[in-house]
Formats: sequence, structure tokens, C-alpha cells
Amino acid sequence: MSVKHENLCELYCIDTDRTQQAEVLDFTLHRHLTVAIAGNKITLSWNPKFEHYQGKMAGLDFTSEGPKHYNVRTTR
Repeated sequence: MSVKHENLCELYCIDTDRTQQAEVLDFTLHRHLTVAIAGNKITLSWNPKFEHYQGKMAGLDFTSEGPKHYNVRTTR
């Protein structure tokens, strides 16, 4: 069984109160999420207390629930 995820996710900026689509560059479930938005790379870490990913860039705070992920059954 393997985990597949979508290439886009919602990224919310707390300081500006805006939500945008971001391209997922790297994703590990409940560990970290790296996204690209407007030519910038943002790394977010999993926060188990709030159950979402959090990160900072250029003095702005970002959160995301991460991309939708699916368990895919693989066979030979």
C-alpha cells in the first residue's frame, strides 16, 4: 500500500487573511509540507495540537491542512 497526494493544496496566510492555491513540492504525511507560491518556496511543519501544517516566510505566518491524500493498493 502506498500513499499518493494531489499536486495542489490550499495555503492560508494568517496575517493577510487570504487563501491561495499552492503547488506541492514535497510532502510527508504528518511531518512536513513544502509548497511553491508566486515563485517562493515555503516549508511548513506538522502541528499535532492544531492538526495542520504551520510555517513562516518573509514575516508572514502560513497554515495549511495539506494536500488531499489517498491510500493506493499496489499489486505485482
